[in-house]
Amino acid sequence: ISIVVGVGADASGKPNVTSKNCSFVIGHLSIDFHGTASWLYNLFSSTIGDDIKDKLQDSFCGLAAQEISSEANAALSTLPVVEKISSFSEINFELISDPLFNEFYLQTFHKGEFFYTPHPVQVPFQPPNLPSASPSNRTMTIWLTDYIANSAGFVYQDAGVLSVNVTQKMLPSNLPFLLTTTSFKPLVPPLYEKYPDMPMQLFVNATHPPYLNVSEKSIDVTCAAQVIVSVVDEGSLVDAFTLGVIMHGTVEVGLRQKDAKVVVSGNATYLKSDLSLVRSNIGQFDVSKLECAVDALCWVVLVPYLNIEYG
Repeated sequence: ISIVVGVGADASGKPNVTSKNCSFVIGHLSIDFHGTASWLYNLFSSTIGDDIKDKLQDSFCGLAAQEISSEANAALSTLPVVEKISSFSEINFELISDPLFNEFYLQTFHKGEFFYTPHPVQVPFQPPNLPSASPSNRTMTIWLTDYIANSAGFVYQDAGVLSVNVTQKMLPSNLPFLLTTTSFKPLVPPLYEKYPDMPMQLFVNATHPPYLNVSEKSIDVTCAAQVIVSVVDEGSLVDAFTLGVIMHGTVEVGLRQKDAKVVVSGNATYLKSDLSLVRSNIGQFDVSKLECAVDALCWVVLVPYLNIEYG
């Protein structure tokens, strides 16, 4: 018995199989009749055996192809190609081409793209090329690109969830300042002049999806946002000014041992902000001091925190 099965991808990105070639050969079939008239039947046993052998050889491959087409593909059709991530997002990992087989390895190609479930659309950029596969002593090799993370950023931006209201209660207790106009007096003097010693609140809203660029040894991240700085005046929020913020960061990625497991770890090595004044209700002012303070805060508080948590 020899059956050649082709493995491919159907229109929905799920694997399917087809019978490409089939050979079923019975070398010898012997029939021996017993009973009252067996001597007569046995005169024709070789002819009957050959006829049965031909019938079996002809029908087996057809039945095998039918079973492969129906039963095997019915089972493969139940394989999931979409995984729900949140109430509004999912990741699609359907096959985008037929798997490749050779004497060394099996290689499959998957989409790996996030979608916004209420309004799924293709992201406006293309995935980078993956390295060519080569023979290896590894059991399995998985190639991932920044396309996955960037499509996720596009979806979360489209969903409008990349925003946060920052209040004093949300800040770490070990920060050397409070979220008040008094703390900002050296950085933004007009703010304190107009609203002396008042609590503040920040509304941070991403203006573009975060962008990741993965290289051989590190990940470069760029985030763009607007920060609306407000003063809490007698229980009401009063917008003071709005900043445009672009954050640039670099993370070195590696593997380390943790609890008898090998895990992916990251070490932030660079974090820099670019600030601009978008609009102001307290008059124009120089943002350079504020930018220096943000960078210092990143290095003193944020970078060590990230490296402790994820390093």
